[in-house]
Amino acid sequence: MWVSSKVRSVFNSTAVLGLTIIALIWGATLFHLREERRQALEASEQNVSNLSRSFEEHVIRSIEEVDKTLLLLRAAYERDPAKFDLVSFTSNPHFLNSLIFQVTLIGPDGYMVANNLGPPASPVDLRDREHFQVHLQRAADELFISKPVLGRASGKWSIQLTRRVSNRDGSFAGVLVASLDPYHFSRFYEAIDLGSAGTVTLVGTDGIIRAHKGGSGEFLGKSLAVSPLFKSLESASAGTYVAASALDHQDRLTAYRRVKGFPLVVSVSILAADIYAHTRAHVLLPVALALTALVAAGMATGARNRRRLQGARDAQRSSDEVARRKSTELEITLEHMSQGIMMVDTNRQVAVMNRQAGELLGLPEHLVHGRPKFDDLLEWQSRSGEFDGDTDLLAWVKKGGISDGPDLYQRTRPNGLVLEIRSTQLADGGVVRTYTDVTARAKSEAELAEARDRAEAASRARAMFLAMMSHEMRTPLNGVIGMASLLAATPLDAEQRRYASTMQESAEHLLQIINDVLDLSKLEADRLELREERFDIRKLAHGVLAMLAPAADKKGLFLGVMVEDHAPQWVTSDPAVLRQILLNLAGNAVKFTERGSVLIRIGLEGTEADRDRLAITVEDTGIGIAAEDIPLLFREFSQLGDAAPRSTGTGLGLAICRKLVDRLNGSLEVRSAPGHGSRFRFTARVVACEPAADASPLLGRKALVLAADAGARACYGQALARAGATIEAASDAASAHAILAKTPVDTVIVDDAALPGALEQIAQAVRHLRPRMVLVTQSRPRETSPCGATPTADVVLHRPAEPDALVSAVQGHTVEPALPVDMPQQAAADAAGLSILIAEDNSTNRMVLEAMVRKLGHRATTAEKGALAVEAVQAARYDLVFMDVMMPEMDGLEATRAIRALPGPECTTPIIGLTANALPENASAARAAGMDDVATKPITGQKVAALIERMSRRISLPIPAESSALNEFDAATLDRFVGELGESAAREIVGVFLRDTGSRIDEMARNRSNLTSLARDAHSIRSAAAALGLFGVSASAEALEASASVMSPQALAAAVAALRDAFGRARTALPESLRGAA
Repeated sequence: MWVSSKVRSVFNSTAVLGLTIIALIWGATLFHLREERRQALEASEQNVSNLSRSFEEHVIRSIEEVDKTLLLLRAAYERDPAKFDLVSFTSNPHFLNSLIFQVTLIGPDGYMVANNLGPPASPVDLRDREHFQVHLQRAADELFISKPVLGRASGKWSIQLTRRVSNRDGSFAGVLVASLDPYHFSRFYEAIDLGSAGTVTLVGTDGIIRAHKGGSGEFLGKSLAVSPLFKSLESASAGTYVAASALDHQDRLTAYRRVKGFPLVVSVSILAADIYAHTRAHVLLPVALALTALVAAGMATGARNRRRLQGARDAQRSSDEVARRKSTELEITLEHMSQGIMMVDTNRQVAVMNRQAGELLGLPEHLVHGRPKFDDLLEWQSRSGEFDGDTDLLAWVKKGGISDGPDLYQRTRPNGLVLEIRSTQLADGGVVRTYTDVTARAKSEAELAEARDRAEAASRARAMFLAMMSHEMRTPLNGVIGMASLLAATPLDAEQRRYASTMQESAEHLLQIINDVLDLSKLEADRLELREERFDIRKLAHGVLAMLAPAADKKGLFLGVMVEDHAPQWVTSDPAVLRQILLNLAGNAVKFTERGSVLIRIGLEGTEADRDRLAITVEDTGIGIAAEDIPLLFREFSQLGDAAPRSTGTGLGLAICRKLVDRLNGSLEVRSAPGHGSRFRFTARVVACEPAADASPLLGRKALVLAADAGARACYGQALARAGATIEAASDAASAHAILAKTPVDTVIVDDAALPGALEQIAQAVRHLRPRMVLVTQSRPRETSPCGATPTADVVLHRPAEPDALVSAVQGHTVEPALPVDMPQQAAADAAGLSILIAEDNSTNRMVLEAMVRKLGHRATTAEKGALAVEAVQAARYDLVFMDVMMPEMDGLEATRAIRALPGPECTTPIIGLTANALPENASAARAAGMDDVATKPITGQKVAALIERMSRRISLPIPAESSALNEFDAATLDRFVGELGESAAREIVGVFLRDTGSRIDEMARNRSNLTSLARDAHSIRSAAAALGLFGVSASAEALEASASVMSPQALAAAVAALRDAFGRARTALPESLRGAA
């Protein structure tokens, strides 16, 4: 019986094994068939993908050839429209007759002007054609590809490739049209063998079919916008898919590619059934192999049964040996671990505890090795005073660490040992605990925390000291500089004027010292926050040189900017930091250069591909620096021995430059030699550099540059050459005469530095040629006319002349002369008669600011305390308030909040904060309190004029009476706002507006019964929204403000809801870069 049972067991096992093998064989057979289908699909995908790539290249070449023809014809037309002969051009045997069957010129009025097929019998009106309307409405110079249309002149189906034609002044002159035969592509596609039902389709990104294999015209112009093709295009510009075709509704394998550079898509498809057709013939072979394998499996099964029993016995013995070895290794590991380990089972028995756990917990030997109850262990610890005074910890530990509580905690034992204890619950309800000695780490953390607290306290003390120093020193300086400037504007004799000038220069020098010390302190305290703004680095460099131009003019120095090839124009970084670095370096160069030039070179560090590392060099022809003195340049409060007697300064400028460059992740180096000038070069990491626009407005022009300084010749020549002009250069009048005798030019640019009378000499010599004469000079002559010309010169530019101004002068455009920097009266004339309140506790500063305001033609009232300013605003209507931030009793911030909370229209009075604290967080706090603008002391007359002018423009912005979907948001108004304040400040103000307006609307919805508060909030929202160009919000708020007192409760609710909707649309319309601040 026992033998029979054993036999049955063996038989059953054999049967199970045989069935398993059969299943595996059939599984392998099916896998083989599926793999064959997959390989067939992959091969077909590769084939159609390659074909789609080939067809894409053919389309690109064809369209580019047509576009070149259009550009050639347009250039010929724009050069001389009167002599342009379209038929003559298109009759050339090399004309693309295989592609183009018709070329048409449409006039600006939409009627056909010329056609290569000959003049039409009657006027052909093409104004309704899409290709005409596109160019009429857009000024961009780009190729347009139309849908297939039936030509009114040719009577044929065609695809229109068009280019805009412009007049010399850039205005619209018509459209040049090349009619492309769609069957050109069809004939090319039909030459490719894609099987019995393969197709090739050229479709626009608008979904309209431009060409299709077969060329019958059946599908030409049909839309595929709603099809698997365009659904696939949403996720990738090229790929393959299997789906039912939108044309014949058969399952197809399709490969598609978006045509690079054009709004077109090429697709190649074959029937899915054709892919797998050849695999069906192979089905019988895998089946036969499966049957053969089935017989072999039966034979193998019998042999395996004989060996199975012995193998099982051997495996059991091996497993037992491995278990014993692992158990021994585990015991050894536990005993030698640096961590203590304890495992408590569900019966609260300590199942495992290593020696380290006993030592860390201070347990006796009988508890460590005796497998005690966990409660016995806790009782011993309690008796030994382990948990004295910590009843909560004892209660939790008694539960074994498996109840609610932290999985990881830290406690200090009575002996001072700090343990980190981790509890992990097991699936059966037990728990494993590890004990780690972290005494040394806890001590280090405590020391680090104490050191951090001390450092933070020191940083706070330093910040308070900086703020106090800034305020206490700038406040009296504001009075000194202001009084000196007012004194200089009064009638004085020469000696008195010299004294006043010396006093003002000394005060401004002291201000520069304060600024340097504060800048250095902020850098050392790591309080300088870099801002990311997009700006034109070339204009920034020219702006720096413009600030230094007066000092350079006194010495006859040339200032210029040179731009290397591939250098970026627009970068994203901190413009204020880069401007400060350049101003320090270029200012030193002007200071220590007596003759020659100071040049700023802008380029890239490394290769053209690395466009994120800017390299800027400031070089001069000054006194130079000895090699042994170069290491002293960047030491704080250090001045070179030769330079100190001849210059003033703190010796901090270059030290600050190096620290600023470090913050920009760059480096600063210097090369110099006595008598050979100096070269300071620094690099800076920037973001999103863009190359300069490739434009050649002076193509074909010839110009002569006459300048004594080599740097001037190089700068002017580069600016004009980059614009496409051909340049000749001369260093003196004789060389210029020699060049002009051989080479006629369109324009002569004369820099009169060191060349007195050169302009008149050259003008006399070339009067028969009548070239355009451009004079670059350091000051405006008395005979200069308002349009910037003299009797000799057609255009007068003032050093440093920017490239754009030079190019405009050569083109013949009027160049308006820059107004002198000391003309604040113009701002006063534009906003004369304002009523201005001045709140300032310092009597000197109050008197200075009052005199400046009155001198600008405004009415001024003063208040010496913040509370008095609030009372004054309530008592009279003021157009503007200058509010000192730091005043006794009620400071400027508190006074501003009080004014903003007033019930009447006075709550909207514009307020400009005045602060002696130069730290950026002070300005942020002022704006958060409700101030419209913030200015840092000392305040000059020019700064006061600029502040009043800017605020006048802002508060006088028009508010539209109606709002619609078309005019709810005015991007131009927002651009002006950003341009006036800078991107960073505008971002902050928009963020405050979005946050405050959302909260105000919520409050208005909750308190609709308070009509006074409702009207006040609506008024505030109206003016703020209009300043940002959000006219939809402004109009809704204006309507609510005007009618709140007569509205029913239901109408009020609807008006607030309409305001909320308009605010939601405005938030969406704002650029993401500004909305991110909210």
